[in-house]
Formats: sequence, C-alpha cells, structure tokens
Amino acid sequence: MKYILFSLLSICALTPAFAHQHSGPRTGIQTTTTAQPEQSNLTVITKEPSEGNTTPEKALPTGLQKMTEAYGQLDQFSADIVVEVYKNDGATIPLFVRKAQVKKDGMDFYSRIGQKATIVNARGVLVIDKEQKNIFYHPTAAASNSKKRKQAEETNFLPDQEKLAATSDSIVFKGTFNGLEHYIFYSSGKEIEVTNLWVDASSHLMKKISYHYNDQLFPENNMVIIRYKNASTKPHLFARDFSEKTYLKSTKEGWQLQAAYADYELIINEAEE
Repeated sequence: MKYILFSLLSICALTPAFAHQHSGPRTGIQTTTTAQPEQSNLTVITKEPSEGNTTPEKALPTGLQKMTEAYGQLDQFSADIVVEVYKNDGATIPLFVRKAQVKKDGMDFYSRIGQKATIVNARGVLVIDKEQKNIFYHPTAAASNSKKRKQAEETNFLPDQEKLAATSDSIVFKGTFNGLEHYIFYSSGKEIEVTNLWVDASSHLMKKISYHYNDQLFPENNMVIIRYKNASTKPHLFARDFSEKTYLKSTKEGWQLQAAYADYELIINEAEE
C-alpha cells in the first residue's frame, strides 16, 4: 500500500475488461475514429522496433512534448495535490485520501505528502517525517547533487513521460474534451497496466493522473487517482520552505537540530553517492 501511495507512475477510471482488451502490444502507427460523433479521433501511437532492437519505440505525442517543455521552462511553480486510493477501477468512493503539495523555486524543490516532506537544494537533501519525528539529511556539493535532484523531481508527482512511453505497449491519444487532452499508456503485464493522463490544452500543465495496477499483483486497492489543484506558475513562496536551516544549524560539532525540532531524531548521511 505504501508503494502505491508514493508511486509516481504520479484520470477517468477504466474497467478491467477494457484495460485488458486494449493492453496488448500494437505495431505500426494506427489512427481510427470512434463511432460516437462527439468523440474526436482516437490515435494509437507505436513505432516498429529499430534494427537490432526488439523493443518497440514510441514517439511521444506532441501534446506531451509540450507538457515536458512547459514544466522545464518554469522558474517557479506550486500546486496542491490530492491522492485518492480506490478498491478497484469500478469504485466511485475512495478508500482513503492523502493531501500533498509541491513547490519549485529555481533549482530548489519542496514536496510533501501527509506528514512527510522533502527538500532538495544545492546543498543537499532533507527529509522531514513529522509522524515518526525524525529528520534525515544528506549534505552534498552542488556538482554531485544531480542524482538527488532527479529523485526530488520524481517526488513531485509528475511522471517521466519518456520513460513511461518507452515501457508502454502503446500510447493512445483519446482527444481533447473540455480543454483537457487525454492520453492513455497501456503496459500489459507490468505493475501498472494502464496510466491515464489529462493535460490542460492551454497551459500544458498536468490536471489529473490515474494508475490502474495489475489485478494479479494488486488484487485490492489497485486504482490510484492524483488530482492537481491550485496550480500556479507565479506562486507566493517563502525561502524557509526550501532551506535546511529551517530545521538544522551548523555548529563546530556538526549539524544539530533547531530548537523547534529538538525532540526529533537526526540522521546525517555524509557519504557521497
């Protein structure tokens, strides 16, 4: 269950029959039109394997390329996130809900889900667990912090579209409805078999994601929906949200907790990775 909650691979529920029916591998680039007149063209995007490579190569749809570019160009960003876990894709009421938040200020990142927060800046990575009352700090030089920074970006509940495309059997663009572009990634036999993405056609920012987990591996609680709310590209940010100094202070004896967190356990990892 914890794996599902924190999984980032992070919007309309599909029935298992529909998912399994459409999750098989497809070759070539196919375009079909749905029977309903109100539906736009349904496009299946799959490329033939290149020579010497048995894995099909998928072209990332233009809309998702624009989404990647939009987030990459943001200097500041914030959003409130709601994570809902359902018994299955036919359920309409979530079993439980977790609230989360992400913030970005230049190359500094902050994310929080429930009582756990993560900060990544040029000086290191800080994880604050208010439920367990412990703080983990990994100080690193800016030059060697790229791996940790990548991990922080992945905790922002934004999926890696290129990785998702590479591991999918097919990508389906369902069309644009009410200003939202709807994409579906099918991955037969994988832990996550169906991923739905809804992207704002104007801002190219994520609005909603749904993950349907493999019924065989996760017979219960196998549907997760992540909703993005109050997204802002010009948020009112506070420097303290991105600073380890909010929680720690550097002394001659090394890192110590600030007075407000004196009853927390501090774990320091100085090792370079």
